[in-house]
Amino acid sequence: MESNRNSCSAPTITINNAADLSSLASCSTISGDLVFADKYSDTTAQLSGVDILQGSLIVKNAARLQSLSIELTSIGKDFVLQNLPSLSDVSIQQLSSVGNITWADLPMFKSVEALSHPIDTTNLHIIKTMLPGLNNLDIISTGDLQIIDNSNYVNVSSQSTTANQIYISGNGISGEATGSMVSFPNLINTGPFSIQGSSEITAPVLETTGDLALANNYQSSLSLPSLTTIQGQLTINGAFSSIDFPKLTRVQNAFSIQNAGPATPSICSAFATFQHNATMLPSGEYTCSTISDGSIGSGAPAATTTVTATKGKAAVGKTEQVHLG
Repeated sequence: MESNRNSCSAPTITINNAADLSSLASCSTISGDLVFADKYSDTTAQLSGVDILQGSLIVKNAARLQSLSIELTSIGKDFVLQNLPSLSDVSIQQLSSVGNITWADLPMFKSVEALSHPIDTTNLHIIKTMLPGLNNLDIISTGDLQIIDNSNYVNVSSQSTTANQIYISGNGISGEATGSMVSFPNLINTGPFSIQGSSEITAPVLETTGDLALANNYQSSLSLPSLTTIQGQLTINGAFSSIDFPKLTRVQNAFSIQNAGPATPSICSAFATFQHNATMLPSGEYTCSTISDGSIGSGAPAATTTVTATKGKAAVGKTEQVHLG
């Protein structure tokens, strides 16, 4: 490596081993990127003494690395942990702000040690890890939030009030058909909002979304008590005994519910006002399908009701047909 003084301001610093990290202790601020070499030779990595990293922290393909500890309070750009087959735990106790976070393809990654203060970031992507959740780690994402295919992830929670996009899918304890619990207690508006395979969805103050897609979730009742506007299409596919959106008054594009569960006919009745109302449903594309014996995907149902309406076209339905002029 270069001298310590030059390293503090170098555009890119390549880290080959633990000694390279130790040599940076005199830098309170690093202006460039820290990039771990693919052949990083040690099993542990500890960055001490450095307070601010103005660039990115990139750790990829370091097959031997098992634990990472950093004392940074701020990462200006990206914090990337990717394709690290041995990494099991990370300590980020002082970190409070990051440009973007991507943690992906980490089959042994089970623990994040952090203090209970919020971490602000724009985009948060956690994909294919063994994390059980973020525990006391409170990450506030205002951009894209993606939590995907984490086989041990049982608790998805964020204090974000707004987001560009939220996509949560394939999480939960491997081999158990329970899914993860999803909680957004402060979320008011978001772009596309898609949740698949969850056991509980809580968003009590959510008012506005882009496309809203809820599919193959395990909860029996669904409630979004503050939702007023979907600025895209609504797609719900599952087995709910109740779906309660009491304040919903507008779905910009197509409206589709395909549901199986007890008391499902009343679900379609609750949304019937959307069929003929161009203000509530400008596209005029409305479908509500219920299978009253809860046997979606399991053969012939005991009773099926489908209402399909398309503005300006003949409607198609198994039991009831509606034509919107």
